[in-house]
Amino acid sequence: MDVHQGALLGQHALAYTLLSFFAITVHRRLLWFAVPSQAAQIVPLFIASGAGSALESSESGTVINQGTLTATAGGLLWLHSNTWSNTGTGMATAGGALSLYNTGTNSSSLTANGGTLTFNGNWVNTGNITIGSGGVANLYNGSNTGPLTATNSTVNFAGTWNNSGNVTLTGSTLNLYDSGTWTGGGLSTDAASAVNFNNYYGGAFTTKGGTLAATGSGRFGLTRGY
Repeated sequence: MDVHQGALLGQHALAYTLLSFFAITVHRRLLWFAVPSQAAQIVPLFIASGAGSALESSESGTVINQGTLTATAGGLLWLHSNTWSNTGTGMATAGGALSLYNTGTNSSSLTANGGTLTFNGNWVNTGNITIGSGGVANLYNGSNTGPLTATNSTVNFAGTWNNSGNVTLTGSTLNLYDSGTWTGGGLSTDAASAVNFNNYYGGAFTTKGGTLAATGSGRFGLTRGY
């Protein structure tokens, strides 16, 4: 499990061992309580064992989420079915990572507050994306039309991408890599923010009607551009 997910060797074994130990310790005592009280004592064990672990979907089929996707405390939630759809909410907090791969659509709010949010594949996002507290948003090879707000965080567009949503940066960095098109969406920054156009591996960055505005001492940088 650790090798497959790239986790620290022994991490899952330790988590499962501790979960089993505490479950065996309390299993007799649980019989004294009603079902709601039993649940109250068991839930913390699952929460503790889930910290730093991973959950991933199958690569085949379709996943439709209408609830809440949450990755926290270093955990990884990786949705990489052939097709997927999200109309619920998604959160990556406290070092957690929420990854949405392959072909899919998101129309709801996504938040990375101290965590990492990644899109990669033939995806379309129309929902609000909010990044804060050192969080990271990786938007690879897809299309974003929803508003994106970053505070003290980092946003990366890479691959072949398109953006027509408004992007607002406060004390944050926006990196635009590879081949991308900025269509209609506005970009505004404050004095503590920076926008970097990085063309390390070729490709082209194109603006089509978008407004790029740096206020105060906001910075635009161009690396290996032509």
